[in-house]
Amino acid sequence: MVAMKPGRICVVTMGRDAGKKAIVTKMLEGNFAEISIGNKKRRSSVRHLEPTNDVASV
Repeated sequence: MVAMKPGRICVVTMGRDAGKKAIVTKMLEGNFAEISIGNKKRRSSVRHLEPTNDVASV
């Protein structure tokens, strides 16, 4: 499994944004990450994210 770190591109698997690609901008306490989908920033559980092998610069 690929490590979740800032800059990792992932696919959202649950919720209203399911199927969309997101960039992890910050890791939060517990198993949460702040993700960016387009211009929106939101908090998501890492259990609801499927990481890819791609990394973006943050």
